[in-house]
Amino acid sequence: MTRLWKALLVLVLALGPLILAPGVARAAGENWRITDYRVVATVDQAGTASVQLTLDFDFGNDPGHGPYLTFPLRQEIGDDPDHWRMLDMTIGAVTSPTGANTEVLQEEQDGNLLVRVGSEGRTFTGVQTYQVNYTIHGIIARQQAQSGLDEVNWNAVGPGWEVPIDAATATVTGPATVTRAACFSGSTFSDPCEAASSGAAATFSTSNVGNGRGMQVTAGFPAGTFTPAADARVERRFTVGNMFPLTPWTGGVAAALSALGLAAVFRRTRRSARDQVYLGLTPGVVPAPGQESAVGYETHEAPVAVQFSPPRGARPGELGTLTDASADNKDVSATVIDLAVRGHLRITQTGNRDWAFTRLQGPDQLVDYERQLLNRMFSAGSEVTTDDLRDSSYAGMLSDVQGALHRRVSTELRWFTANPATVRALAFVAGIGIVGAGVGLGFLFGLFGWGLVGVAGVITGLAVITMNNRFGSRTAAGSAVLAQTRGFELYLRTAEADQIRFEEGIDVFSRYLPYAIMFGVAERWTKVFAQLAEQGRYAFNPYWYIGYGYGYGFNHHTFASSMDSLASTMSSSMQHATAATSGGSGFSGGGGFGGGGGGGW
Repeated sequence: MTRLWKALLVLVLALGPLILAPGVARAAGENWRITDYRVVATVDQAGTASVQLTLDFDFGNDPGHGPYLTFPLRQEIGDDPDHWRMLDMTIGAVTSPTGANTEVLQEEQDGNLLVRVGSEGRTFTGVQTYQVNYTIHGIIARQQAQSGLDEVNWNAVGPGWEVPIDAATATVTGPATVTRAACFSGSTFSDPCEAASSGAAATFSTSNVGNGRGMQVTAGFPAGTFTPAADARVERRFTVGNMFPLTPWTGGVAAALSALGLAAVFRRTRRSARDQVYLGLTPGVVPAPGQESAVGYETHEAPVAVQFSPPRGARPGELGTLTDASADNKDVSATVIDLAVRGHLRITQTGNRDWAFTRLQGPDQLVDYERQLLNRMFSAGSEVTTDDLRDSSYAGMLSDVQGALHRRVSTELRWFTANPATVRALAFVAGIGIVGAGVGLGFLFGLFGWGLVGVAGVITGLAVITMNNRFGSRTAAGSAVLAQTRGFELYLRTAEADQIRFEEGIDVFSRYLPYAIMFGVAERWTKVFAQLAEQGRYAFNPYWYIGYGYGYGFNHHTFASSMDSLASTMSSSMQHATAATSGGSGFSGGGGFGGGGGGGW
């Protein structure tokens, strides 16, 4: 029963706007029908038809307010996709010989005229008769190519009626003698129905229409019966084909503007064009205290020189953020492992994809983002697991640490001229704005057949969005550290076992492993030291990690795999914690208006 009530509630909420909104028709009663549908039309030489529609609407015992009618105001032209054939209509008097309420509400929507007859406050049962008077212009085909006649070609009963119609008749009277008449019914107007003519009038009849079945009537008059004023009015129909045509001119201009836009983006995002450097100094070298050095921009990318150690005092997460102007999940994972190597926590592998972390008192001083990371990780105690990190209480930890890393490299270390996260967000917004401007200009110029030029804005905006993390500018100090970072990365990627430089009192393998993880070369770095261990030149000391491949003997393949799994599992856990409190939303919508016909409400 609970599920049933919930389903009913959803249904009521979905249908409520359709039932209650003014001017919107409600579905007809199950037993409602039109017992007799009579149309009488008189067409003058200018092609304007004066119509009286009479409906005998049977509400039965299910009370209804009245009928509603839908008239199309435009139609496609089969051999002219660039224009609409317009049907000009004017609703006149609406009466009811049986005394039903005939208040009229009109509304144009999506190329249709909606006419509602009746009042919200009154309902009727049984058979009620309604007479609707209107004029329509645009139903004449002068000197039709196949018949050679001036034709009145009209859907007297539209296919959009939602109630059954027992019987339908139509009479068309013109300004000359009818020479030919035809009638068709059905959902595709392919079933012949009764047609006859006498003098200037043609009569048509059929039965069992409505509910998607209509009646088309055609009365042919001698060519020249109607004046040119009878021709339907046409309006421009905007389609992709005529708004965005591909021609040598439009394609050439769009390509040229796209090339200019992309060139501007690529020029702005080139590192040598946007990053400051110390002019006259070797890349990676900073001025000595008291030494003055001009700051400017390099005209080309400087070559990378090998560095055998990371930049002095720079943490792996900081260098990862400096490298791509983004503090990503990998930078945070490398920071956790770096903190373990430095003695601030111990990592224990408890399963294939499960780890436990124990907080320790490390010997060196922490910076703000490291302190924030440890305090959040161990907020519930001195031990935490990767499963614990998935809890909603850790929501926001990952994004908070990433934000602190961005502030570290921009505000404290001054490696960037502005916070990279802010610059990236502004670039993203700018990219969306350029895309929007391109779309807007495309539709504006599309009115003149030049909409394709707007594609240049869309392409340029998408390039800005895609490259949003490359708009930040590094300071001269940041560029110097970046050059050192690139040199150290080259060392980690290329060093062989006999090229490793050991430092007294330092476990080089562990010390540089977080950097290797950040650069994505942890497996190679581990393999090099496995070779050294086989040669008796290195002994592993698992002081910060106990787990598969390291701590109970050593296997470099297993250890490297464990490191990769640890990084991905930590990121997944922290992301899950953030998502757990973000909630969800769903969107739904109703239908639109279209077609000709009607029903009851």
